[in-house]
Amino acid sequence: MYDPCGKDSRGLSIHELTLGVANLSARALEDCSSGGSGMLDLAAHWLAKCRADHTQCSKVPNKSWYPTRLLDIRSEAVRLIETATEPPKGPYATLKQTKAEFLHGRPLHDFPPTHREALLAAKYLGIDYVWIDCYCILQSEDHGAAAGDKAYELSQMQHVYANSMLNIGATGAEDAYSGCSGVRYRDGGPERVRIENKIYQITDKCEKDPSMDLYKHAKLFTRGWVMQERLLAPRMLHLAGSQTFWECSETRFANARFPGGLEQTAYPSSPGYPFCLQIGNFPPSLHPLLASLESLEWNRLWRGVVERYSCLALSHVHEDKFAAIGAVAERLAKLNNDVYIAGLFKRFFCADLCWSNEFGAPRAKRWRAPSWSWASLNILQHSKNTPSYPTARIIPVAL
Repeated sequence: MYDPCGKDSRGLSIHELTLGVANLSARALEDCSSGGSGMLDLAAHWLAKCRADHTQCSKVPNKSWYPTRLLDIRSEAVRLIETATEPPKGPYATLKQTKAEFLHGRPLHDFPPTHREALLAAKYLGIDYVWIDCYCILQSEDHGAAAGDKAYELSQMQHVYANSMLNIGATGAEDAYSGCSGVRYRDGGPERVRIENKIYQITDKCEKDPSMDLYKHAKLFTRGWVMQERLLAPRMLHLAGSQTFWECSETRFANARFPGGLEQTAYPSSPGYPFCLQIGNFPPSLHPLLASLESLEWNRLWRGVVERYSCLALSHVHEDKFAAIGAVAERLAKLNNDVYIAGLFKRFFCADLCWSNEFGAPRAKRWRAPSWSWASLNILQHSKNTPSYPTARIIPVAL
């Protein structure tokens, strides 16, 4: 989910698709930008393969669930519909900015370039309905009940993304007006190299792919709300300025150069590489797969999520520090029959108190969380030597 009040919110989440997949040639895609039909054909290929072959990615909790509002993009005039009174007749996706004019329709060309290109990508993939936060959550200038509507819709984020078919992020966009498209990096291809001692070697031209820098510099990945979105959605397609990427529970960092994705160990765990590789084996989606993990293992995964999340930006940090990760915590608590308390889980409460302020980050000037919670700081580090057995006992008290 994107920050509903942030002006750099971008993305798309798709509920259901019906696609026809063409034969693909990686070489035929070289001159296509991320928004071109060739790259979208590749995206259609990834999606169709994932739907057909990936068991874990197909476990959508409730395919009949829909958000409160959706954008109907079946015609040239985009309409905002209330799903309770006008039930969708097919697939849905996500976006942001509620205006009364949408009830009657708004021309597609009136949307900011980034949103327009994302909507066009959805239409190309055969999607009829889209959810974007700034259009489907009431904003303060639109309605007196906007605050209550926002609170309710934020409580539904777990369902919005978990029940979607695909999440699309305008990962290469700086803001709503910069657009998704760009020129893709060209692979030099194999080269024959002659060495003076007459030994011949065939090698790939392995110069650094600039698209890898996407994960270091994409503004999208600095947003706190986006992390939750990526964890909850079963699949994610990135429309970047120089490339199109795919990630799901069974495919890591696929692109035109590596259409089958990379192995989990292909890149080290560092901020410069795909998020799904940064936190161990934590999948991009919180499928029931987590229910089979040992409790200690999922607690370690949660710590990895918290450490990464604590470094990300929120436009309204005091109000959203818990909200922007709350849907992930709620899902974990339900899967593991645990209780979530101000950023910590009851079963590992004592161990989870063992965090430190490694970088000297100042405490928030305004109260937003108990001093013992990681949420009271912006940057933290958990102890790497926390024992796997209980070292203390929590005693309930009442004041």
